Amino acid sequence: MKVDKKVLDGIFTPNLIKIFDLFEEYGFEIRIVGGAIRDLLMNQMPRDIDLAVNATPTEIIYILDELAETREAVVVPGIRHGTAIIALDEEEQYEVTALDFNITSENGKIIISQNADWKADSKRRDFRAESTGESMIV
Repeated sequence: MKVDKKVLDGIFTPNLIKIFDLFEEYGFEIRIVGGAIRDLLMNQMPRDIDLAVNATPTEIIYILDELAETREAVVVPGIRHGTAIIALDEEEQYEVTALDFNITSENGKIIISQNADWKADSKRRDFRAESTGESMIV
């Protein structure tokens, strides 16, 4: 199946490109996940674009805060869920989620561990991936 170049070009705004570039500068992999992949495969413009990254929730927030300072954007952290939303304006918002992770506490210290496995994460996100063995991650 081929994705229409116009649709792909339409989603990669300068802000989304900057998000990808910034995470990659810090050595992380970032990918589009979820319903946006389904929409793209049907040559439709996604309603929203969710991202996954092999960074911990605190690293995600740190990087998005850095971007927000230069763009007058707002970062809404959801560290317990591993997600942060960056709102660049009313029209452009992205949900950035850490790959499968676990938060525990031991002796008064918070411990964040992560299983940064893209294939396992895609199975967790999309039940069809488990039955077909195919990943819904771009």
